[in-house]
Amino acid sequence: KDLDQDWEKCDLDKYSPHVLCGTIKNFLRETPEPLVPFGLYQDFVLFGKNILEAQSRDEEAMRNLLKRLPPQNLALLGFLCRFLQKVDARSSVNKMTASNLGVV
Repeated sequence: KDLDQDWEKCDLDKYSPHVLCGTIKNFLRETPEPLVPFGLYQDFVLFGKNILEAQSRDEEAMRNLLKRLPPQNLALLGFLCRFLQKVDARSSVNKMTASNLGVV
């Protein structure tokens, strides 16, 4: 109920990370278009492959790619990344390391 009213003021620490992650997974499943829109998907995949092959980060290219996301998708991606960082920071307690988060 708290999350429905004003998620920015909601104290997420009082919820289990499993409940929060399940809620986010359900939300993302039910959206009509994915977080990375269909028209940008191949560009994101190619960017990821280039990072893996070169084993380096091109921050300028990443910024340019992210700028092409619709504003609401970019905001959601930012929220999701910050949330997942918090979950990973507590991995000693919740066992949800970055690699485990990548699986779910």
